[in-house]
Order: sequence, then structure tokens, then C-alpha cells
Amino acid sequence: MPFDFNAAGYPTYVPTNSEDDDYYLRPVVPTPRHCPTPSPQASPNLSPMYLDEYYNYVQPGTGVVGVPMIPAGFMPLPPSPSMLAATFVPLPPSPNVSPRLGPVPLTPVSPGGMLGAYPAHPHPRYTYLYDRYYFPQGMTYYHRPSEIFSPLPKAGTYYQNPQYPPRTNVHPLLRDSSGTRLDLSSHSYSPQMLTSNWPRRKYSAIHRDYLSQPATYPVTHEIKIICNAFGLFADSWAIRINPGRTVTVGDVLYAIHNSIYKKMIHAESARFSDEEMYEIGKAYTLRIRNTEFERVQGARRVDVLGKKHWFGGLRKIRDDDPHRFELLVKAE
Repeated sequence: MPFDFNAAGYPTYVPTNSEDDDYYLRPVVPTPRHCPTPSPQASPNLSPMYLDEYYNYVQPGTGVVGVPMIPAGFMPLPPSPSMLAATFVPLPPSPNVSPRLGPVPLTPVSPGGMLGAYPAHPHPRYTYLYDRYYFPQGMTYYHRPSEIFSPLPKAGTYYQNPQYPPRTNVHPLLRDSSGTRLDLSSHSYSPQMLTSNWPRRKYSAIHRDYLSQPATYPVTHEIKIICNAFGLFADSWAIRINPGRTVTVGDVLYAIHNSIYKKMIHAESARFSDEEMYEIGKAYTLRIRNTEFERVQGARRVDVLGKKHWFGGLRKIRDDDPHRFELLVKAE
């Protein structure tokens, strides 16, 4: 056996001439003889572990077989003194701290060029205003599957900063012409809205609750609408809406239909060229072919638009101007 016990009872390693014994039976941990300061929690009679020929950890004299990397005689060491709870010792006060005024805040920029802990100009807390009619330019409106019959498209929420002039936004029924149907060449005023898109597009009369909603946000009491499709008469045929209260969706649609369907006077028709009068005559003929009553009424402003006699929506002229808009017209 390559180990023996000394007078104190500790095993000592005794090398032999056998290469196999010297290879397999080597102490895994040093003997207490080589440890002048043993662990205070370790037993003085603790024997070292040896690796036998089958690579098992054995403890001579006890028959204990250990698990590799976890010897049977392993004892945990006491915790490090640095991990123990230390007594709190207050530091002496800094000369930059006043006993009455409290700590002095850091400057925005330190002398070394580094930014301080506090910003130079902290941002104020704004109370943002919710914009119920916000629809970004060029946004594709969508309907949820559960709201396929909803007349109003959906858009993301938007909050305006009160420090800047409010942006004017138009009601969806007035801005998006795909959801509103209004024939400006018809004698009867009948605005409709899209209620179904499948299997075919279906329109129904706009409910009075939608017609009574404000036309713009922020609300306004006066609106001027021009239509550049009228050419020379874009300014003189401008539509002015001033109901003495908040302008609603119904006010705008009715004023547009009533103004465009007015009859032209001779002084106005005389300003058109022969080619323009020819196109106006064609539009007039198509409009009255199914209505005998309209035959004796003469040409109307809507005949100047030709085939583009359908409501195409309102467009803002300026974001900060809630009183002026442009009327867009389209063909069916």
C-alpha cells in the first residue's frame, strides 16, 4: 500500500517502485502534515482522498468512496469577512454642502467638459390635447372585421402640443371621399355613406347623428370652401358657411350641394370660351336626359365640372387655418 500512518494517526504517502501503484494511488488532497494551518472547521483526523485504479475517490481506513470532484472529506470554508454586515459609519460632511440649504445641485456642464447630472433646460410637462379627427396624410384607412358596417374609418390616436398652433383636421366623412357618396348633379340632396364593402359596395343615408358632428377639429363657426375646378369662377363661386354656431358635417354637405347646383346667369356664361361652352352643353344634355323638369331650367354650375360631379372630399389649404378649405370633385 503506498501510504502509512504516522505517530499522530495521520496517513502519509509512501511512494513505491511500482509504476502502476505510483500512477493510480496518489493523494488528491495534501496530508495534514503539509498543511501547517488546518481549517478551523476541519477534523484533525480527517484523512485525504485517494484515486484508486478505477478512478474512484477512496478514503483509506474508512471504506468511504467519494464522488468525483466532490470528495467525501470536503468541508466548506467559513464565509469571507468582507461579506459580513459592516457597521455604518457616517462620513464627514462635505464643504460644498450647506447645513441649512441642503446639497448644492450640479451645474449643467462640469468644468471638465462632461455633462452634469441635471439637464440645462428640463422639458416642461405638457398637457396634450386629444385630437379626435386626426388622420395622417396618405394613411390607408381600415375597418376591423367586427366593424365592417362602421361608417367611420379608424386611425391612431394623436395628441397635440398646446404650445404650438393647433392643426386643423377634417371629419372623416368629409375628408375621405371613399366613404361618402354625394351626387352634386342630382336635383335631390341625398348624402350617403359606405356601409358594406362585400360582396359589393353598398351605401345608405348618413345618420343624423353623424351629420350633427363638428366638421372640423378644433371646431369653427365659419368656413370658406373654394373649388379650383371652376377655373375663373373659383373665387366668385366660393362657398361660405356661417350658421352662427359650430359648423357640422351636415352644414358642409348641404352648402356644397346647394351652391354647386345653382343656375348660371348670362353674365357668367358669357365669360366662357366656345370650346368650354360646348363641353358645358354636353354635360347639360346628359344631366337632363332623364329629367323633364330640368330641361327648362338651363345650365347650372355643376355642368362646368363635366363628368366630375361627385363629391371628392375636403382638403386643408393650411394646417393652421381652420376656415379655408378646397373642394375636390371626381368622376364616378
